[in-house]
Amino acid sequence: ELLSFGYSAFIPYLMISVLLHGTQRERYKREIFFTAIALMYSLGFLGYLFVPAGGPVMHLESMNLPAVNGGFFYSMVVDSVERAGGPHGAFPSIHMSAAILIWLFDWKLGSRQRAMTYLPLIVLIALATVLLRYHYVIDLVAGVALSVVCLKVAQIWVTKSGSNQSGKVQ
Repeated sequence: ELLSFGYSAFIPYLMISVLLHGTQRERYKREIFFTAIALMYSLGFLGYLFVPAGGPVMHLESMNLPAVNGGFFYSMVVDSVERAGGPHGAFPSIHMSAAILIWLFDWKLGSRQRAMTYLPLIVLIALATVLLRYHYVIDLVAGVALSVVCLKVAQIWVTKSGSNQSGKVQ
């Protein structure tokens, strides 16, 4: 149940972070954040398109492994996945990529205190994606790599586009 809570906490974590970074940052940092998020989701979904991998939950069904069970949060996760058309698109893990991107942004450009506060949730999301059988470990590794690359590209892109640290356009 704790893992299901962590997996489902990804959505509020994402929404709160978008609100915080979209409303409380100077323009330069806000542009980096949104550029990195847009790039990460775009490339992540291209990964789903060109690397049509299914997660373990799909491949391990036939192995008669013990069922993963839980309470309220587990049911909420399973129901939401089913309503979205079932488990699909595993490579890279966008759950992990977005969570790490937000954490990395806070660590490098935002509030390190907030980054440290979110760290247990990031670990829980990582564990949940693997142990609830939605992703293989390689999907998480690819997601982390994607987030690092997207943040770096966004920083370069925004800097070269003319915004400086004070948020004024050059």
